[in-house]
Amino acid sequence: MIGVAGSREGVDVLPDGEYLPPLKLRCSEEIMRRTCAKMGIRVIPTRKAVLTQPYDDRPACHYCGHCMKGCDVGAIFSVPNSMIPKARKTGNFTLLPNRLARELLVDTEGKVRAVSVADTATRQEEEIRARVFAVCCATIESARLLLNSRSPRYPDGLANSNDVVGRYLHGHNTADIFAYLEDLVGTRPVNNDGATDHSYIPRFNIDGKKRDYAGGYHYQLQDYSFMTPYHAHYLKGFGKKFKEQVRILQPGFMAMDCYAKVLAQPENRVAVDPKRVDAYGIPIPVIHFRFCDNDHALYY
Repeated sequence: MIGVAGSREGVDVLPDGEYLPPLKLRCSEEIMRRTCAKMGIRVIPTRKAVLTQPYDDRPACHYCGHCMKGCDVGAIFSVPNSMIPKARKTGNFTLLPNRLARELLVDTEGKVRAVSVADTATRQEEEIRARVFAVCCATIESARLLLNSRSPRYPDGLANSNDVVGRYLHGHNTADIFAYLEDLVGTRPVNNDGATDHSYIPRFNIDGKKRDYAGGYHYQLQDYSFMTPYHAHYLKGFGKKFKEQVRILQPGFMAMDCYAKVLAQPENRVAVDPKRVDAYGIPIPVIHFRFCDNDHALYY
């Protein structure tokens, strides 16, 4: 039960779902919405796992602006705030802290029977047995665990008979755009913290022409907390006049983060190096990655 705020927009490149009420656009985002509409570009409420009303025994967001630092009320979905409390209520849950998974151990039939872990506090080794294991260590560490889980039956790592584990590593091409909205520059400062970004521009092709690359960018607006004047890093000056300039411009500050998908290539991968180990003797992950021609064409 994640709980995602958003709105159904009927955008082909952004399939709809079932949402909680959307986050309300702030003044700067409304200005962007009206301006972009004149060019045929959509600005819609962002879709994110933050509650706009009480849901699943968690309270709604109170717009403190600390989203990326950990939500103190649990309005943003996360395992510590959302899933562990529910697991504890079942009475059938044991949390084992300071355990680092070394490898998954299999029986003679090739089924996983236990996970070998290192206690990061005592450096002791132990095996934890279970009927079912969920591998959810995120992109790099999940591949690392499976590749390190070698046995006579699985010499190249668990679930890796096709040599795909760790391959097709990809992420985003990104760019940042900072601007100032003249209608808001010099106005009285107001609390704009919110839940960081409230709005989103889906990928678009403004002139309808075919490009010589695949993909395109989407844009997240105002995903910087207003508690910190990020634009101050780019202003020149010193002392009183510099501070006055920061304050005057801050209400009109507009941040746009642009994201495009990097193409998945088999040679971009996570591997492990048995000769290079971490402090617990576990082979470390080695990342092999290069941007392809399409990635460069999209970026430039």
